[in-house]
Amino acid sequence: MKNLNPYAGLNQIRRGYLCITRQMPLDNLRNGVLSVNELGYFLIFLISADWDRNQDRKGFIRYDLRKLSEIWKIPYQTLNDNLIKLIKKNVIIKERNTPKIPDFDRFTFSGANQIAKQTYTNEESKQYFDNLFSNSEIPLQPKRKSPIPFNTSSKSEFSIPSKSVVIKQPVRTNEEYQQIYDDEGYKFLTPDDMRWIDENVSGKEQVNNRLEEKDVVSIFFNGNWDLYQKNVVYGN
Repeated sequence: MKNLNPYAGLNQIRRGYLCITRQMPLDNLRNGVLSVNELGYFLIFLISADWDRNQDRKGFIRYDLRKLSEIWKIPYQTLNDNLIKLIKKNVIIKERNTPKIPDFDRFTFSGANQIAKQTYTNEESKQYFDNLFSNSEIPLQPKRKSPIPFNTSSKSEFSIPSKSVVIKQPVRTNEEYQQIYDDEGYKFLTPDDMRWIDENVSGKEQVNNRLEEKDVVSIFFNGNWDLYQKNVVYGN
């Protein structure tokens, strides 16, 4: 599959974010699906996957493997060997002769949020962790005052009023939700569930200084300060 805009593709690897539930690496390691090394390579391919909403691009790793090895500074043969292992274990698939992360929506905000809502009884956790629980408690440490990192002049440059910003997934069309459901075989959510989550579920990102504020505007609002200001909530 041709990477039609290689510069946009490179920027995708550096920008944005992925949501990984704690359950995913834990299940894969405890159930013996992946080794620690294979899990690391899966994350590399996951980060390299296209996150554009277009169904012809989303989840696909549209770089020639030799080019990808140059991007990550990993020997080509090492990267290729691990890709073959991950494909054999079905955590990466081949579609149109291109590696692809299946069910890519699991790693979006709304998809990971829905999976993370799953709860477990104490008995289920006891069985899952082979009764590893301990009755001992970790003693609390007394709170320590953090040193002031800046002098008076530099602190005023970085400090801002306490604020947080609302992060919310844009609502898509009914056709887009249906296409996600049909194409990805997404078994966790119906199209109506996906729309409800995007309309009603949001998260908050705490902003403590101007450096963090710049990162939040760049990552979550594509550099749009006006849109960022509309989603700011002052105070905790």
